[in-house]
Amino acid sequence: MFAALQAANVDWNVVAGAVATFVVTAIATGFGFRKGFKRLSEKKTDQLHIAGATLMDNMSMTVLTEAIRENTEMQRQLFTCMLEIKVMLNLGLGKKG
Repeated sequence: MFAALQAANVDWNVVAGAVATFVVTAIATGFGFRKGFKRLSEKKTDQLHIAGATLMDNMSMTVLTEAIRENTEMQRQLFTCMLEIKVMLNLGLGKKG
């Protein structure tokens, strides 16, 4: 097994650095969670009802989706007119005189 590791040409400094980074990150995360849980347990807050906000957000998304559909339909209807105007301008037929 050790011969295989030597043949694999493993840079042990890189492996040790990765392990050390993982350990330090895990410890810092643990301390952060502990500090956050302490803050949450110290503060007593009333429970908030967010159902209304969720419904409003869903409603605004529905309205926005409908507005996008209407705009897309208008663009489809006006595309041929815009194309004709562009062709007329390119051919110079839009000029008077």
